[in-house]
Amino acid sequence: MSNKYKKTITVLQVVGGMNMGGVETFLMNVLRNINRTDYRFIFLCYIDGEYDYSTEISSLGATVVRIPDTRVGNPLLFIRNIKKVIEDESIDVVHSHVDFSSGYAMLAAKLAGIKLRIVHAHNTSSSVTFNLLRIVWLRILKLLMNRYANKLISCGVDAGLYMFGGSDFEVIRNGIDIKRFEYRVNRRAFMRRGLGIGLEDRVLLHVGRFEKQKNHGFLIDVFRKYLKNDPSSKLILIGDGRLRSGLVEKIKNHGIEDAVHMVGKVSNTEDYYSAADVFVMPSLYEGLPVSLVEAQANGLRCVVSDSIDATVNYGLIDYCSIDSHPEDWVNKIKSVDHRRNPVDIKLVKDYSIEEIVNRLEEIYAQ
Repeated sequence: MSNKYKKTITVLQVVGGMNMGGVETFLMNVLRNINRTDYRFIFLCYIDGEYDYSTEISSLGATVVRIPDTRVGNPLLFIRNIKKVIEDESIDVVHSHVDFSSGYAMLAAKLAGIKLRIVHAHNTSSSVTFNLLRIVWLRILKLLMNRYANKLISCGVDAGLYMFGGSDFEVIRNGIDIKRFEYRVNRRAFMRRGLGIGLEDRVLLHVGRFEKQKNHGFLIDVFRKYLKNDPSSKLILIGDGRLRSGLVEKIKNHGIEDAVHMVGKVSNTEDYYSAADVFVMPSLYEGLPVSLVEAQANGLRCVVSDSIDATVNYGLIDYCSIDSHPEDWVNKIKSVDHRRNPVDIKLVKDYSIEEIVNRLEEIYAQ
């Protein structure tokens, strides 16, 4: 869609930070593929520290604007700061990705006179511990969100129902560059050689931030038992986060550090998918994980928890209960076919970033 005779549409993407994660990766995929002459992105962030994507964001002509995180101590200041950014940056559309904290952004956008106010659901639950005060405040945020948002989007049905209940919402998948994640046998050999992994060794892979939601401690318990059945197997962990040090300690205590490769944050996840045999995701909850789409685009078999939205299954996923014993997960991983599989044409259609960007452009141009 061309806005040749119209001014560039400036979209405020409200997100906690722009580090490597599911939501952030989706937004970067959109930024890379959207018509950046017609659409300009500003990322409103409130998490401290340097961001993984800052340099690329600037190189693509977008901007990161930071405000202090005063959501708890001074929510009115938080709302005022969002409103000020909207006014200072001449924002046309506000698109919020911060779960129920989107209520702040929607009120600020309404006060600033923004006509298109979007809330985008990405999760099916929350890791926050709720006391009575938090429950009351959450209800206030939901009220603000439902009252002032006029477009609701979700990455999947389950996330939409969790966030929006009975309100109407549109499902827009977390799109990826399908060709980038195609299986490449030459990259498999190259990556394994670099990691010191034999071509015949069985490799399990996990991609995700080291946060409670991702359930890494349980994953280590599973791999420890799997290793007893297959002593040459390896586990690759991609990601970083607050729980990293505790995880490193657990791996050392189990004496399996030689079999676990913690590679941190990487920009070439597609190469690690090609190097692996099984993708494992025992998350406590998820919306619609981008990494699970990427793994299937690579033809990789996946063993995941039953907390994950079934609509992401394109024939390569086997489920195991999050309440099951680690031994049950081991048996499931052993039972799956480790050979590469052809990519389902429906996955290509549903998750093509080009199609998803086209739809977002239509929405932004309303």
